[in-house]
Amino acid sequence: MNRITALILAVLTAGALAACDIQTPGGGPASPSSSPPSGSNGTLVPSEFNDTDFDTSGDIVMTTEHAVYGVDAPEIFYIITNNTDEEILYGPDYTVEIRLDGKWYRIEFPENTLWHDIGFILKPNGTNSGSFSFSQLDFTVTEGQYRLVKELGGRHYAAQFRIGDSPITAQTPFGYAAQESLPADYTAEAAAKNGDIVLLHNEAKNTNKLTEFLGKVQLGIPAMVRITEFTIEGDAIITDCLYNRKYFIFRHDNTRDKFGSGTGMTETIYSFVVTDGSDIYLSNCADRNMTSFQSADTVLLAWSSGFGDLTEAVTVAGELTQRRLEESTVRCKVFSPDGKRSAAITSEPLSYIYEGPEMSQTREVADPDGLVVGIADVFWLTEDAFVLVCKTSGDLKYYEVMSGSDVIKSGYGTDYAIADGQLEIVP
Repeated sequence: MNRITALILAVLTAGALAACDIQTPGGGPASPSSSPPSGSNGTLVPSEFNDTDFDTSGDIVMTTEHAVYGVDAPEIFYIITNNTDEEILYGPDYTVEIRLDGKWYRIEFPENTLWHDIGFILKPNGTNSGSFSFSQLDFTVTEGQYRLVKELGGRHYAAQFRIGDSPITAQTPFGYAAQESLPADYTAEAAAKNGDIVLLHNEAKNTNKLTEFLGKVQLGIPAMVRITEFTIEGDAIITDCLYNRKYFIFRHDNTRDKFGSGTGMTETIYSFVVTDGSDIYLSNCADRNMTSFQSADTVLLAWSSGFGDLTEAVTVAGELTQRRLEESTVRCKVFSPDGKRSAAITSEPLSYIYEGPEMSQTREVADPDGLVVGIADVFWLTEDAFVLVCKTSGDLKYYEVMSGSDVIKSGYGTDYAIADGQLEIVP
């Protein structure tokens, strides 16, 4: 599977945006004599497509992530699979239609809607993803049957879905209830019914959910997987892993374990999912083999490979790692505690990348005396200040405290200490 690759099309107009023209060729209106309904949702236009206008050969398949969504679902992702040996080029434009009284009607976009003049490449036997929101349309969502319509490689495709009773809502966008809302006596039967991966002392259930989760990560689709392990006494230990297209949030809850001595509910941000070829981990390190970075915290995401088969999931995690290393120079990336900023060490010895709400820059360590030979570590001191720990050509280390683009402290030392949110360099 391959994520979307954007390509600026030289054959299109030179402007950054082009006016959106929703007109699409087809067999004419589905029911030209009928009057389209109107009201608070604005005017609905009879669809220009008959069912025979859509390609159903299976060469290219377009589906929505879920079959049914709640009326307040914030975003609908779709998946396009190319089952041919040919490259497919397509644009960002789409239409959404609703079925009323047995007929399809196109939902209009607000007046003066603009489309970016770009194209997307769907590689041979590849898979891409995209998304849309009803908030982009001149429409108030109601329950019913809908379809997404797109032109792909000169042919038209439709992906049908329903709006109705569904666990996919604004409150539960991944279909899972919040950890804290689950009962104290959460059972294995309830967990399995809810779609959790269930780990018992002698069996595992719903293990395919991990591969599904990693497949969505590979496509850049926000996703979540819940792993619930039960102790011999039957107490639930719940782990959620949420991917938000920027990083992974690892939530661990052992408050239901009556005989445990853990820390309750914890939440940690990790940058990557990696594998050692046997097990799967979350890490701040771009590869499981990169152990030189002290900040490359790692946690086992799934069960141990000795408990159950992880072959498919390990394969996907390996593909993610390989693509990451090929496409990026980042080798270790750490997010601030609030997840709004990140600092990353690259394969270039003195180079690092800062990303935040105010800017995104590739920078180099100040190295005032020319002694720094490489960045050894990076960690966050506060929500807006991070520390670079650098190796030098001598016995000392060089420390640089950054806040945005400003160096707020630097110096050489043998070690460091942190007191009251401040870095103290040990001579």
